[in-house]
Amino acid sequence: MYTSRDTRLAGARRTAALLTLALAAACGDGVTDGRPGSPGQPGTTPPDTTPVVAWVEITPGTLQLPVEGTRALSATVRTSTGRELTGRVLSWTSSDPEVVRVDINGNATALKVGTSVITAAIEGRQGQSTIEVTPPPAPPAVAHVQVLGDTQGLEPGETRLLAAVPRAANGEVLYGRQVTWSSSDSSVVRVLAGGEVLGGRGGTATITATSEGRTGSLTFVIPQWLQFGLASADGKALPVVLETSADTTDRTAYSMVVTEYRQRLAVGTLWLSTVDWRYRQRYDLQLWKRTVSYLNGNAMTGPEELIQVRTIRDEGVAEMFDVFTGDPIYESTQLGGHSFRVYRTEGRGRLISQRLPGATEAAYDLRFTR
Repeated sequence: MYTSRDTRLAGARRTAALLTLALAAACGDGVTDGRPGSPGQPGTTPPDTTPVVAWVEITPGTLQLPVEGTRALSATVRTSTGRELTGRVLSWTSSDPEVVRVDINGNATALKVGTSVITAAIEGRQGQSTIEVTPPPAPPAVAHVQVLGDTQGLEPGETRLLAAVPRAANGEVLYGRQVTWSSSDSSVVRVLAGGEVLGGRGGTATITATSEGRTGSLTFVIPQWLQFGLASADGKALPVVLETSADTTDRTAYSMVVTEYRQRLAVGTLWLSTVDWRYRQRYDLQLWKRTVSYLNGNAMTGPEELIQVRTIRDEGVAEMFDVFTGDPIYESTQLGGHSFRVYRTEGRGRLISQRLPGATEAAYDLRFTR
């Protein structure tokens, strides 16, 4: 028969056995309760601890972009507790791709006026940003026009090129603006569409460039007369001897005195009218004398002395070419037996070639330069 002491020992043994089983299960020693999927049993799946996306926030939530404007949008992914989740890949879409285009990185480009909603989505959650596309900003208006070019010394038949520079109120140069040109007197100075000017007759003319109602201008003055200085006579530098003569009437059996006369051209000026194409010219002819004495075959030359200065003046009319062709101003013509011709030299010069007028019958080619 069992005693109370035996009963107490049996209860203690059962308690120890249960504790041993619990300890074995906790240590993973292979002891199980025999049910599939229980801890320590083959094929067990650990619980999923990946944070769940609760919402997506796009920054900025609303914005305006002009046509052709761009903006990079940013998306923030958060859990239900507000913790930010990184490394997640979102998909970006536009409600109207013809208004706003968005790429896989959230870069938005405005294409035309309108409104589009940009959406960033992940794991069934999404955020949105509303973009309003506005017209492109109006280009700055032309405040004034600057005209650049050389106005000095323009002659009939000569061309120059001007430049018009439209500027905004802050002085910024505005490119691609249409410019129109005009002349206050096209008979004095004519202007072509590209800003090229061509000198006509003498007078004053203002060339104006206009862009978007704003103007700039330059004023040209073509003198009534062009003045040229004598450069050479008969291809020789001044002073040049035009004629030489000698008087040998003073002679004896043993001696002879020869008086030599030389006519020199020392200076000359030519004026050409730019209004009615008249010309005026003036020359100073100098007469010099010296004596040469011969005695018994020996010659002695005396000093040369100026004995006369004669000023020759001449006037006439020279015909002109069409000044708008850029050809020489005057054509070769015969005026009282005098050949008159004007033609260009390199640069802005003019070269005048004509015969010497006056009492002498000699004909020498004279050249003048501006």
